Amino acid sequence: MYFQKNNPLGIHPTNITMVEREHRRAWPKLRRQIAEELGVVEDLLFDEKGNLKRSMIKINCL
Repeated sequence: MYFQKNNPLGIHPTNITMVEREHRRAWPKLRRQIAEELGVVEDLLFDEKGNLKRSMIKINCL
């Protein structure tokens, strides 16, 4: 699939965009994958419900 070749997480870009735009929450596995890829802890990026913290920059660089 296209997104697997261009995205190290194997997550469809639409799912990441939906999290960025607060149309959906990041599920636990996605939070863990994004944090690991960026080399940070999950709590820095997401609140306890899986919402992207507003103080963070967009994560579409993944």
